Amino acid sequence: MKKNYFIFLITFLVLSVFLIFNLPQIEKIEAGTTDNISGWAWSENIGWISFNNTSGGGSTNYGVNVDTSTGAFSGYAWSENIGWIKFGDPLKIATENYPNCPLSTCSTGSPNYSAKLDLATNKITGWARACAGTVNGDCVSATRTDGWDGWILLGPIMKGGIDYGVERDVCDLKGFAWGSDVVGWIKFNGSGYKVVTTFCESVNQPPSANNLQVVKGDYCNNPAHYFSWTYSDQDGDRQSQFRFQVDNNSGFTFPEVDRTFSGLNNPSPTTNNQSVTVAISPGTGQIGYNPNWPNPNYYWRVRVWDSQGGDSGWIYPPNSAVSPGVPFSTEKHHYPENVDSFSWFPQSPTVNENTQFTDNSTCYDDLSSGSSCNTNDSFWWTFLPDGNPVSSVQQNPLVKFLSTGAKSVTLRVTDSDGFICQTQKTVSSQLPLPEWIEISPF
Repeated sequence: MKKNYFIFLITFLVLSVFLIFNLPQIEKIEAGTTDNISGWAWSENIGWISFNNTSGGGSTNYGVNVDTSTGAFSGYAWSENIGWIKFGDPLKIATENYPNCPLSTCSTGSPNYSAKLDLATNKITGWARACAGTVNGDCVSATRTDGWDGWILLGPIMKGGIDYGVERDVCDLKGFAWGSDVVGWIKFNGSGYKVVTTFCESVNQPPSANNLQVVKGDYCNNPAHYFSWTYSDQDGDRQSQFRFQVDNNSGFTFPEVDRTFSGLNNPSPTTNNQSVTVAISPGTGQIGYNPNWPNPNYYWRVRVWDSQGGDSGWIYPPNSAVSPGVPFSTEKHHYPENVDSFSWFPQSPTVNENTQFTDNSTCYDDLSSGSSCNTNDSFWWTFLPDGNPVSSVQQNPLVKFLSTGAKSVTLRVTDSDGFICQTQKTVSSQLPLPEWIEISPF
C-alpha cells in the first residue's frame, strides 16, 4: 500500500514539473505586475503557495488581484509542486468551459463560481483552480482522467456552524481554503507568513441603515406617522445623502412618498427622521386612512450614501435588504376632530348659575367626510373641582359651579370604533352681581 502511494506521489510530482515547464506562454502574459494581493499561504500537501512575484525569485511576473469596486478575483498564484493556480475574472471565466465544476450553477456563461470578496462583510466565496487539474495544465482544457479536477474552495466552508473559509481582516487574509485530497487545506496566515492585501485603506466600505422604526403620531391633533433609522459607516465616513419612500404597493412602483435629501454632512452614527401626514384626501407626500384597518396597507424603505459615494442599497424594516420588509397600517378613519372647540354659555358664569356646555366635535365613524358626533358616539365631561354635576355623559350637559375661581373642564369623545380624543379648557366662575332695590326717599 505504501509502495503504491509513493509511486503515485513520484508520478504526480514528475507530471507537475512537466506542466510547469510546458505552461502556455499566454498564462505568463496574463499575469499582472500591479496586483494588490501578495504573500504566502501554506498547504499541508503541496507546501508554499506564492501570490505575487514582481522581482527576484524568477523572471515571470505574476500575481492575484481583487477588483476594488466589485470584489472579483483575477490573476495567478504559484506552487512549486503543482504550478499555476488561477483566480478568474467573472467576465473572462464566463467564456470558459469547466464541465466538472463542483457547483450545480457552474456552466458556460455562468460566473457564479469565481472567487469574490464581499466588500461589505469581508467574506470570500467561490473557487479558484489549480491548472494542473486539467489535461493540458492550461485551466481551459478538460479535467484530468485520474479524478483530480483542480478546484479549490475559498468559502464558505461550514463545519459545526462555523465558517472556516477565507476572509479579510483589515489588510490580511485569514482562514482556510480546501483543495481536495491532492492540495488539502490551504492556510492563509500563520507564524512568519501571511497573505495580505494592499487596498485595505482604498476600498470604501458601504454604509448601512439599521434600526428602522415607525411610530404612530397623535391622530387627534396632527395625524401622522414618524419614521427613524440609524446611519452608520464602518469607515467612519459621514453621511452625504438619503432617500426615503412609502408606498401602498410592496413593489414601490409609484411611491406616495419619495424624498431625497442630499448635501448632508452627518457623522456616523446619526439618527435620521421623517414624518408623513395622514390625510382624508392625500396630497403629494401624504398617505391616507385605511378602510381595511387593522390590516397593514403601507410599506416603506430607506437608502443611505456615505461621503465616498458608497450606498447601502434599499433597506427594509426592521433591518433587512429583503423586500418588502414589515408593513405598517394607518388608522381606519379620522379621529374625532375639533374636540377642543366645545363652548359654553354664559362665558363667565356666576356661582350656582346654570351653564350650558355644547359639544362641537366632528366624528368620522358614520361618514368618511365627517359629521356632527351623535348618539353612536359617547361623551365624558368632568367639571372640577366643584361642578354640579361633577361629571356627565350627556353630549350637551347643563352645569352649575358651587364656588368662584378657575374650573377645569374636560371633554373626551369616543366614536363607535373606539377612537378617542380629549381636550381641557378653563372656565372662570364669579360671584353674582349685587341686587339693587330701589327705595323711595319719602
